[in-house]
Amino acid sequence: MSRRIAGKWAAVGVIVVMLVSMAAVVDAKTGQAGATTTGTIYSCKIVRKKGRGHIRIVAPNTTCKSFERNFNWLSGGPTGPTGATGATGATGPKGATGSTGATGATGPKGATGSTGATGATGPKGATGSTGATGATGPKGATGSTGLTGATGPTGPTGSTGLTGATGPTGPTGATGPTGATGPTGPTGATGPTGPTGATGPTGPTGATGATGPTGPTGSTGPQGPTGSTGATGSTGPTGPTGASGSGDGIIQGETVSNIVNNATTFIGPGHDYGSGSTTESTVAFKVASAGSYKSFKAIVGGAPGAGKTWTLTLRKNGADTALTCSITGTATSCTDTTHTASFASGDTIDVSAVPTSAPTARPASWLIGG
Repeated sequence: MSRRIAGKWAAVGVIVVMLVSMAAVVDAKTGQAGATTTGTIYSCKIVRKKGRGHIRIVAPNTTCKSFERNFNWLSGGPTGPTGATGATGATGPKGATGSTGATGATGPKGATGSTGATGATGPKGATGSTGATGATGPKGATGSTGLTGATGPTGPTGSTGLTGATGPTGPTGATGPTGATGPTGPTGATGPTGPTGATGPTGPTGATGATGPTGPTGSTGPQGPTGSTGATGSTGPTGPTGASGSGDGIIQGETVSNIVNNATTFIGPGHDYGSGSTTESTVAFKVASAGSYKSFKAIVGGAPGAGKTWTLTLRKNGADTALTCSITGTATSCTDTTHTASFASGDTIDVSAVPTSAPTARPASWLIGG
């Protein structure tokens, strides 16, 4: 029993001496001889019969094997003062060469080095012999049609060829179906008739004029006595011209193309083959004579759509008049017969069309009456 204990502590003593020696070697490498060496040494100690007492140094947190136990201790206390240098010992005999140690684990891959400078181009190699012709590859997909090339210049006229024989007359094609009749456009409102001018005063009765042409033969009446022929009277003066009526006629304007639905469009009088203009001065027109207008009608080529509106207003000299109306939802026209707009000779006239909520773009027309 005492031998086993002695053998065990002898082994521990040897290991402690080795550890202290290792610590001394480490200090020598760092150039800090005599410095304080502290810290915990971690090891696993064999506790089974075979190899009992043997210790192996391990890293911190290493799990010992099933036949070992953790055996840790401090590496030492504070370092004492440096002793005097001893005399150099005699060189010992050369020890036998130790057996080759096991190959260490492969270290981590080093970082990739920067790309080296490009080497000089080597001399051109000799041309190799022509290889055997490879097998024909599969047919590639047909490429897209290229752009049409520019038309070449007209070639010279060729000589007239012989007249070919007349081909047989082809059969008459079937008559196509009659297309549907388009819808009749809305009839414009008739303007009110102006009042009749006052009758001028009757001129004085002139002398009897010359006998007029013979009228149709009437039924034969009883023969009266023949009267004497009277003298021809002079022609009386012409009566004054009656006052002009107050009717101002009808003015209208329209576009052939759709007016824009995101800005105000101005439409002048007459037939516009375009779509009006967003610049009023290009379509406004001067009226030739003064007049008043009491009715206004506007029409678009299709319904604006739910919640969408076209508002059309008669304008004079670049400003709105009282005549205005709106076309909303499924409607295609509107009227205003409750307001009046008066114009003097030389005033400009046109109509503005203002969209709300981007109604469907359509052609538009307007009409005013006195």
